[in-house]
Amino acid sequence: MSQPPKREARQLATNSSRVSAFNRLRDDDRCLLIELLCRVPCAADNSLTITGPSDIGAPRTYCPLCDDTGEESLGAVGSEESKDAACAMFATIIKIPSFLESRRPRVVAMISLRRILRHSTDSRLWDLQRAGGLGQWCTQSLQSSIRELRLAAGRALAAFLGGYGQASCDESTLDRNRVYAVGVLKLLSDKNVAHLHETCIAAWGQVGRVAPDEELNLVLLQLLEYLGHRNMIVSAFAFNEILAVADARRVIPRQLFAPFWGTLGFTAIKDLVSKPQTSKMVAELLHTSVPVLLKLIQTHALPWLVLTKKRDVIQKIAEARGEKETWEPLIDGHNLGATLALLLVQDVPDLPSYCISLFRHVSPHFENFTLKDLLASEPTLTALELFKACGDADDTRKPRVSVHPHCWHWRGC
Repeated sequence: MSQPPKREARQLATNSSRVSAFNRLRDDDRCLLIELLCRVPCAADNSLTITGPSDIGAPRTYCPLCDDTGEESLGAVGSEESKDAACAMFATIIKIPSFLESRRPRVVAMISLRRILRHSTDSRLWDLQRAGGLGQWCTQSLQSSIRELRLAAGRALAAFLGGYGQASCDESTLDRNRVYAVGVLKLLSDKNVAHLHETCIAAWGQVGRVAPDEELNLVLLQLLEYLGHRNMIVSAFAFNEILAVADARRVIPRQLFAPFWGTLGFTAIKDLVSKPQTSKMVAELLHTSVPVLLKLIQTHALPWLVLTKKRDVIQKIAEARGEKETWEPLIDGHNLGATLALLLVQDVPDLPSYCISLFRHVSPHFENFTLKDLLASEPTLTALELFKACGDADDTRKPRVSVHPHCWHWRGC
């Protein structure tokens, strides 16, 4: 068998030496080594200031890029060789079996991970999906049996997503990371494992602090689902995390939710009768009452309430409007237009019969109406809602609806 090249042989020998040396250290010394190692990139970029001694041996330091929560970004890049060496050593440490069996060193390393990222411009380090990389270690740690490590991993996850000018890699890598992170958290949340609820909520909140609007919408949708959890402690976690996300983005909860009521409105009130706590807590976040909340989001929620046959919730909206019958909120111009627009893009064999049957399920008042009658009563707002939905959809899901001066034609979606 041929021998490896001299350079590779030296690298293997170096890694073996590092592993042996690390194995001989006590946990306190391992933690100290990791903390000092993760300050090398700060020092390499001349952004490290020693502010005093520390009880654990490592000096207290300050780096404006790592330690501030403002909008500092990477300025003049320092010694890439020093940073590459520190990153390589860190990547080696997190794969050592004795490290993977430890407790404190893993938590310290996860907390220190962001220092490595903030100073690195290497897209391989930033890539969450890279096999055996720092990102994979971070996402796998979200399911650790150690609570402190899970929470630290959730905070570290946000570092891979950039935000507020703190990322030093290209935007395409960040876009892929955001999609991947949301997918990982969704899978984890859907497992509905009791001891992971706190981790998932905290991680969703960290993503929400830095995510652009598309991902923020998904974050808020998931946190609203947690608001309705049967365990009140879980609900309280979600409530506080929403407040923290709003505070981090420097808005009040009402402003945080406002752009996303189109998708959040239904989730906020769909279980109003059977499980009212979600609606009550959303109203509390907005510093308002449930009836006011119902009137605020009625146009966004009613179409989905009709589609899912939530007649009891529609009745609550009617009562909030000061009306008695379930059909009354639906004949309001904006509500009718939005509802018709959603129903007209459903993929069903007999669309006219399907649409009018849903209205009749809400109230017998619609027994003498046809779909054509309803369309004729509010054609303009219905068309506007359809065009809006078409503009918001991706190319594969754009509603194929044509509007004729005297009649409507629909071909599904």
